[in-house]
Amino acid sequence: MDRASGPPNPRRDRRCRQVADQGRLRDLSESVLSRVQSPESAVLVALSGGADSAVCAWAMVQMGVTVRGTYVDHGWAHSSMMGEAAGKVAHHLDIDLERRSVDAPRDEGGARRLRYMALTGVARDEELIATGHTADDQVETVLAFILRGTGPEGLMGIPRERSGLVRPIIDVWRAETRELSAMLALPVADDPTNDEPGQRNDIRNILIPHLEETYNPAVKRALVRMSGLVAEEHSLIAEMADSVPVRVGEGMATIPLSSLRSVGRAVATEAIRRVCRRLNPPYGPDADGISRILDVVEGASAGAEVGGGLTVRTDRALLTISTRDGKH
Repeated sequence: MDRASGPPNPRRDRRCRQVADQGRLRDLSESVLSRVQSPESAVLVALSGGADSAVCAWAMVQMGVTVRGTYVDHGWAHSSMMGEAAGKVAHHLDIDLERRSVDAPRDEGGARRLRYMALTGVARDEELIATGHTADDQVETVLAFILRGTGPEGLMGIPRERSGLVRPIIDVWRAETRELSAMLALPVADDPTNDEPGQRNDIRNILIPHLEETYNPAVKRALVRMSGLVAEEHSLIAEMADSVPVRVGEGMATIPLSSLRSVGRAVATEAIRRVCRRLNPPYGPDADGISRILDVVEGASAGAEVGGGLTVRTDRALLTISTRDGKH
């Protein structure tokens, strides 16, 4: 026994642990909040019942942002359990919670689109939709795009803000949200679907651990750094795309063909993606869809159907992009 420590003293040892825990909570809270992006407006947080979205909502409350929550029930086996956790988190943080139900397919893309449609329907005019995407989600997204053979936009991963969506904790790691939620006693739950087979879960549970163990222990930080560098370079293309004139109406948008042909494919691609995201938020067409739209721009095709129910055609000197319900 260490003479300096004296005999065991349960009360003293418990008090020391409490002081140490309080110190860790203070340090972790300060570290997380220093990396949180504080929106300049009210937010509607997409509460999933898990640690990430709970910490996102907690951070918004801590920063004095006006916060509401929404839980979107996908109708899956564990949706009731996660919805109950979301309700408990909202009660713990003293924020209002609205619930919406969707009949979501089991594929990730389809479920995501329905979820964002539901969130958009709940959000008020003055609110941004805030999601609990973390730096780990950024890494997984970048790897998923790389496996598909992505371009620069895919290498950028998840944008911090776009089309009314913000990701306030995109610079915070999942290990931090889990530890912080536990120390704050947030009543979160682990979503069992995160352990089911599928590309996203396999990237998280198999590919990334293999890359860390075999090639680079800091591979996640390396990929986040890469996505940031690509985003900086892509910002120049985005600025050039600002010069492309666009007219957007209800369910339809037009762009002068001469403008698209004069700025080059990279800038034209950015301008087209922006329009498609406005007509069918929050995502633009994939690489194949963009390629078919550019064929129309260059006169190689008279028209095309692209993802999200968008139709593309030429109308005299204009490229017209419309939704199924838009005017033709």
